[in-house]
Formats: sequence, structure tokens, C-alpha cells
Amino acid sequence: MLAMSSKEMSAYTLDGYVIRKDLLSSKEVALFRDSIRVPIEAEIKAGTLLAKKDREGKTGLVKPLTKADAERYGFLGRDERLVHLAQDAVGKPIYPYVDEISVKQPNIGGDGGWDWHQDFAAFHANGLLAPQLATIWLPLETATTDNGCMRVLKGSHKLGRLNHNYDLVANRIEFKRVNQSHVEQKALDAAMKRFEAVYIELEPGDAMVFDGNLIHRSGPNRSNTQLWSYICYYNAVENGHYKEDHEYGHCEPLKKV
Repeated sequence: MLAMSSKEMSAYTLDGYVIRKDLLSSKEVALFRDSIRVPIEAEIKAGTLLAKKDREGKTGLVKPLTKADAERYGFLGRDERLVHLAQDAVGKPIYPYVDEISVKQPNIGGDGGWDWHQDFAAFHANGLLAPQLATIWLPLETATTDNGCMRVLKGSHKLGRLNHNYDLVANRIEFKRVNQSHVEQKALDAAMKRFEAVYIELEPGDAMVFDGNLIHRSGPNRSNTQLWSYICYYNAVENGHYKEDHEYGHCEPLKKV
């Protein structure tokens, strides 16, 4: 089944996310993981992964994927199973806006996590006008609370876009280069009281699709196993940039594979 069922659509509207079990096979996940292992391990060793600090000064690591990376590793973000899921979530024709590999090495301790945030907040700052977005998170290993799985505030997408820390700083571009975004603290405190915080533990090949305004985070990896995840952000074709100087996310015709 590629399209969302009516039950899934109702859950997505109510909760802001849906989990699709076994979206990819374990063999497909292993092939993709094997294709990225050597180059990403080289970047880990060289210290060239994108590293951003949270509010406590701890660091999360991510590998943004370029066009060359897509050709090298395969066009996972254009796989029809991911595309159909994201397009049903958005309700409009879409394209992969940007994709990345989240890298959480074992026994990091306090590092490796990401603060509570909304994806649309960052993309609005980059020039997207409307929250016509969906994110697919696909762990490449078993994702647990110990190794840094996702955690969401169920139903929090209904709040709309909230202010984030970089909305309040003078030099936003420079601030964003080294710091993670997070929901402004007073708003987050209120949201935490209103919405249930749910850990999303998944197996390789499972996927979660979620709304661009869903408040979510992921914890650090305190286990002895790595957690790498593929994340693709999809934008509606009609939701173009209103800023000419956006940093990323150029719309290109979508060719499903």
C-alpha cells in the first residue's frame, strides 16, 4: 500500500504524525546504509559533519545530502513509497526540499541530541511562506530511547508556527551556523503541559511522516550501538520561496524511482 488509508489520514490530522511499519525492507535499508557508511565514517573522523550546539552547548551531528550525494547513494527521497506518503500528508504535489543523514555515534553521553523544534520554523526563515511541508524520518538501525529516537508532542502541530530562539537574535545567519533551533522556552513549557510527549521507537525500514509544525526532538545516544537515520523534508511545489537569497531547497521536477 502506497497511499495513506483513511485511518492514517485521520490520525495524521489529529496527531500530526503517522507511523508506517516496514515501508522499506531490511535488505533495502542495509544496502543504503552500506552505501553511505565509508564516506560518512570518513567525515566523522575528519570532523567535517555539520555540527550544531543545543542550548546547553552539546553537539548534534548531521550530514546534509547534495545532488552528488543523491547520485552516489541512490535517490531514496524520490522512492515512490516515501513520495506517496509525504504527498498524502501535504495534500499537494511535492518535491524533496532537502534531505540529510542524522548521525548518532555510540556512547556519546550528553551529545548527539536535538532540541525541541518545528521544521517549518527553520524553513520559513529560509524563505518558505506556508507550512505545506512534511518530514519523513527513517532510522537505519533500531531506534530506541537509549540511542536517541524521536520524541513528539502529539497534536502540537495545531499550534501553528511558534517563535524559536533565532527569531530573537540580531545576527540570525551567523547564529544558525553553529546553533540548533529550539522553541522559545515559555511557549515550550506551555506546550509540554498541554500535549502528550511520545517516544517514537522504530525498527529499520519503519518510517514516521510528520507535519512541519509538529514540535519534536531527539535525544542523545547513550547506548553502545550507533543510530543513523535518513530524513527527507518535502515541500509543496506551489509553496515557493518568497526570499531570493534562500540558502537551500531549490524546486526541481520530481522523478519518482
